[in-house]
Amino acid sequence: MAFCKHCGMESSDAVNCEWCKRPIAPQPPVGQATPPPPIPVRTTMDLVEEDEEKLRAGRRNFLISCAILLVVASSVIIWKPPIFAWVTIASAFIAGMMLMRWQVIDPFEGDWPLVGILFFLTLIAPAFFVLLGYVMYGLINRSLDTNVLWLYGTYLAMTTALVIVGILSWWHGVPMSAVVQLYGTQVLSFAAISFGWMCGSPTGR
Repeated sequence: MAFCKHCGMESSDAVNCEWCKRPIAPQPPVGQATPPPPIPVRTTMDLVEEDEEKLRAGRRNFLISCAILLVVASSVIIWKPPIFAWVTIASAFIAGMMLMRWQVIDPFEGDWPLVGILFFLTLIAPAFFVLLGYVMYGLINRSLDTNVLWLYGTYLAMTTALVIVGILSWWHGVPMSAVVQLYGTQVLSFAAISFGWMCGSPTGR
């Protein structure tokens, strides 16, 4: 209820009196426009939350895209097992491109030492132990690089999954030629995902 100062009655309408129809709330002078509402100012916290939401959405889209890529690549390998090495390497390259397409990692900007060290370690040790060693080193020194985790983790997960599909696709046993290809596939797949990262980066085009 609102009190009307004109007729002294109480009105259920807080804007115009339901008895005398006169305005109860103060009205702006004739000819003077109502000031616009203040423009909301985004704080630093709002900007940080927006960036985090974009990053989460990008990672979610990347994981969905990788799942689709794995299904397609696995189907091709099952259809023609002898080409599993080429399919695995091509899939790693596409995954590197998708890392930049969805902005999961930072663009490649002269990160040759990082790529070179990881490539050398991949030459001399299984990829799982390389990633495990890096995670342990990063935790001890509190210096984990998310670029390394996403790049090498994606490479390891995709390569392992497709190699397993390739091995299982030979119903009559894995030929010796395929066993020899496993090492080369592991090494070249990391080179492929790194090259895809470079090509997908703005500086790499």
